[in-house]
Amino acid sequence: LMMLGTNDFFGSDERGDKTSEFLTKSLEGIIDDILLKSPKAKIVVASIPPFKWDIQNGVDTNQTKTKANAFLKQRVQKLRAQGKQIFFLDMHAAVLARLKQGDILSSDGVHFNDSGNQFIAQQWIRALKSVL
Repeated sequence: LMMLGTNDFFGSDERGDKTSEFLTKSLEGIIDDILLKSPKAKIVVASIPPFKWDIQNGVDTNQTKTKANAFLKQRVQKLRAQGKQIFFLDMHAAVLARLKQGDILSSDGVHFNDSGNQFIAQQWIRALKSVL
């Protein structure tokens, strides 16, 4: 189970406007390393959830995250087409939808509160049931 990338939005000056490029290369490398070392591994890759301050009228306005999530989805689709056992979980969309029912993020706008952690766990369980 992989849900990586959030902390890359708070990185060094190197990342700044190049966060999307840096992030996609980093995530691609992690996925490729796992598949190289364990070619039969089943991997569930989740998209990066939204930050509270980026959400306006139910839409995530963070274009860098939007690009990174699109890359992850396309990368998973490409690897699946090559016969890899890799699956995409759109955690970003699930969190956005759930936020319409009530807050699941802590006061920092990034981490999940108790309800949010329960929701994330439910998403992982659902994904695992479909993969195993």
